[in-house]
Amino acid sequence: MNTFQKTHFGIDRSTYKALKAVGRFARNSALRVEEIKPEFDVYYKLLQSVGGPWGWDRRPKYALARAQEIQARLAHADTRLFLLRAGTENVGYCLKTAYFDKISYLFDAAAQGKRIKRAQVCEIENFGLFPKYTGKGYGPTFLPLLFDEFFKDYRVIYLSSRSTNHAKVQVFYKDLGMKVTRVEVFPDDLGPAPK
Repeated sequence: MNTFQKTHFGIDRSTYKALKAVGRFARNSALRVEEIKPEFDVYYKLLQSVGGPWGWDRRPKYALARAQEIQARLAHADTRLFLLRAGTENVGYCLKTAYFDKISYLFDAAAQGKRIKRAQVCEIENFGLFPKYTGKGYGPTFLPLLFDEFFKDYRVIYLSSRSTNHAKVQVFYKDLGMKVTRVEVFPDDLGPAPK
């Protein structure tokens, strides 16, 4: 049986601020984050364009058969869709969502001496760049721009990555100060490739 590994990552506001203060994050003034309305057709094209090489649109969660569930998630008041733009070009995107799974075990709040409430955690979902822009240094600017935005309202940012994603993505998250909070192994659930 084929399996995949899902790695959960988190970073808290104080860690981010400390790393930012010592100049840990890249800045590129030509790049900006733009929030757009999370409409289904636009979102699904982004999902396919950015995540297609990694099978994002073949995961059960994003199957077109579940379009109504996806639309409901996009319509949620806490869901926000962001583009990374370089001039007039879309370079990447991400979805910020209120729908995170089993968040209580992902952060060892007791070890930090503080309690993290679910409402203080946001999830970055589908963080990625269009294939022609990967490996060109956009990611190290994009993710901190999102951190700046989300840490206005949240104490912890969470995201997860599957072993079926780009081989360098997990090292990238660690390089930006994110900590691995849990690793799980699941049976392969990717559907067949579109014809």
